[in-house]
Amino acid sequence: MSTWCSYIHIAGQVIIFSFHSVLLEDGREVIEQRNVDGEFVRDSSEQDDSVEAVSNRRRKKVERARRMGFVVDLQPDLQIALICPGVYLGSQDVAGDLAILEAEGITHIVNCATGVPNYYPKKFTYLHLEVLDLPCTDIIGCFREVHDFMKGCVDKGGKVFVHCNAGISRAATFVISYLMAHHNMSLQLALETVKHARPKVRPNMGFMKQLKIFEESLTTNKGFDVSLRLFRVNVLTLDNHC
Repeated sequence: MSTWCSYIHIAGQVIIFSFHSVLLEDGREVIEQRNVDGEFVRDSSEQDDSVEAVSNRRRKKVERARRMGFVVDLQPDLQIALICPGVYLGSQDVAGDLAILEAEGITHIVNCATGVPNYYPKKFTYLHLEVLDLPCTDIIGCFREVHDFMKGCVDKGGKVFVHCNAGISRAATFVISYLMAHHNMSLQLALETVKHARPKVRPNMGFMKQLKIFEESLTTNKGFDVSLRLFRVNVLTLDNHC
C-alpha cells in the first residue's frame, strides 16, 4: 500500500486529492483516487453506462495506470471461494457476474469495495460499506454489523458473498473475523482456512493487527466493544499511518 497526494489550485483555492494504490493478486496494484473528505472521485465522463462508454473508461484507466508505472492485469478474477457453509469470498468481478452468483445460489452480498455499486439490488439483499484498504482504517468497528448480516443470512439457509475490489484484504478480513467469532477459530486457523480456499488472500498490516486485537478480546470473552476500544487506543502505534 502506498499513498501520495496531488494539489490543484483552482480560483485561489488548493484542492487536495489523495491517491492510494490497492493490492491486487500477485502483488499487482491499482489506483484509488479520493478527495480531502475521503470520498471516491469519479470522472464526469463516468455517467454514461453504455457498452462503448464503459469500454472507453476502462481503456483510459488502464492507460493512466500504465503511465504511472503500474502493471495492469486485465484478466477478470471470477473465482468465488466457498469458505464455510453459506459463506463465499471473491472480487468485484464476481459481484458483477449474475450468472456466477445465481449458479452458486447466492442470496445476500456484503459489498465493502470502494466505488463499486450494488449491481443487482432487485435480486440480492445487500449490505454496502465503503471501506478503504488502509492500515489505519477502523475495520474492526464494522465487524459486528457485518457478522450479524452474514449470520442472519446463513441461519435462514441463505448464502452470502463477501467482496471488496480485489477480494484480498478488506473482504478477507471480514470473513476471517467471522470464522473467529462464529466458528470458534483462532486467527491462525481462520487465516489458513481462508487462504486454503483463496490463496491470494493477504489482509494489510493494519487489518492483521486489528484481527489480533479481536482475537485477544474473544479469548478473554470481552467481546466487540473492548476490542474496538483497544484498537482506537492503539491506532497511532500502527507502522503505516494514513
